[in-house]
Amino acid sequence: MQLDEKETRRSSLSQSFHRDGVTVQVEIYQLAWSDGWTLELVHADGGWTIWLTEFATDEAALAEFTAQIARPGLRNLIAGTLLYFPTIH
Repeated sequence: MQLDEKETRRSSLSQSFHRDGVTVQVEIYQLAWSDGWTLELVHADGGWTIWLTEFATDEAALAEFTAQIARPGLRNLIAGTLLYFPTIH
């Protein structure tokens, strides 16, 4: 998701993440009109996963990502449907 830098505040916790042959860009950002932080994964193949719930802090958003990949694993987290729609949490 491309956003105008004037409209967002990108967290220093945003990072590239690789596990089990899968790489995603973890983007954590705050929109200018929001008090919460958004968590988004940009897949290497161009897909994306975005959480609809905002987080109180950027640390909470990263903690959610960490918890999610511990349960189903990164590959399962970003897996799409048969038509490969992005996952929304």
